Amino acid sequence: VSRATGPGRSRRTRLLEGLLASKTKARSIPAQIAILTRRAYLKGVRDRDFWYRMLFIPLLQFAFYAILFVWTRSSGGGMAPYDGWTPEDDEYITVLHLISAKRSFLYQTLTAAVITETAVLAECYTEQRAFRREHAAGGYSAAAYHLQWAFRLMAQALWKAVLFGSVVYWAPYQFAPTAEAFFYFIAVFALLSSTGSAFSLLMISFIPDPEGAGTAHNAIVSVLLQFSGFYLPACLMPPVVNIPYVISFGKFAFEGLLQNEFGDQPYGSRWSYYGYQSMDPVLSKWTNLLALGLYPFVFHALAFVFTFLHTRPRSFWTRFDSEAKRAERVARARLEPPPGSSAPPTQQL
Repeated sequence: VSRATGPGRSRRTRLLEGLLASKTKARSIPAQIAILTRRAYLKGVRDRDFWYRMLFIPLLQFAFYAILFVWTRSSGGGMAPYDGWTPEDDEYITVLHLISAKRSFLYQTLTAAVITETAVLAECYTEQRAFRREHAAGGYSAAAYHLQWAFRLMAQALWKAVLFGSVVYWAPYQFAPTAEAFFYFIAVFALLSSTGSAFSLLMISFIPDPEGAGTAHNAIVSVLLQFSGFYLPACLMPPVVNIPYVISFGKFAFEGLLQNEFGDQPYGSRWSYYGYQSMDPVLSKWTNLLALGLYPFVFHALAFVFTFLHTRPRSFWTRFDSEAKRAERVARARLEPPPGSSAPPTQQL
């Protein structure tokens, strides 16, 4: 194919050649982030389903958990004493049921904070398709694309934690209602929401198909949440089975929430025995919070790596070819027989 040169080339041809030849974007990284963020929020405001997915349905879910555990505030914790119980037995059994209900409440809340972020998969897939077209044309870089996602999802996790966490936290019985305990719960909620959304972004970046990414997301998250310590403490499981428990973000969240709720009670109080038996304390609640805070950054970094690899041109991957494969590709381009082949050379017309 002959390449037109000089003024005979069309304007479109010159523009495409300029974009392909340029190794820098037309705008700086902060400008790209601002443009992408503004476009995403404008699209969300105009989309009626956005408010249902991001606000209405999660609010109903957390309101349901609040109503589900509000019975623990009733007289006797909602438990009727049996015949023959002494007042001490009544108090002991009531406290055990309250602690069991509070553990269930904390686990259900942290699970919902992660699962509700699966809605990010659909939004990520839609924006990913537009980004790849614009990235191929030299519009935006992968770094700007993922930085704006990180800023948006972390800000979204913060207001969700304040809104939904305030709705659900005060519904069940409070053993020690303090400002520190409440704000710790809000911090864990925000980090869990950010972790869930970042993991959704990671899955759609790794598997650019909504069905496949959703299946992988649900399979992995269900295992990690199951090994959070609610159903079975890690001290009762074999070491091989403990591998998901060690890497699970649910473990750090649940352990920190239990210590936030029961760990500050003096030893020998009426609920400390059952609380310590249920916690399997390994780290302090602040260390658990710090470990949980690493997950969003790790997931965002991995998502950027996969997006970067998916958007590389074919020439990027040919750098890793072996010498034999390079020689075969060159011979095929020259219409020559592959090296080592006895086939006659192809006649060039």
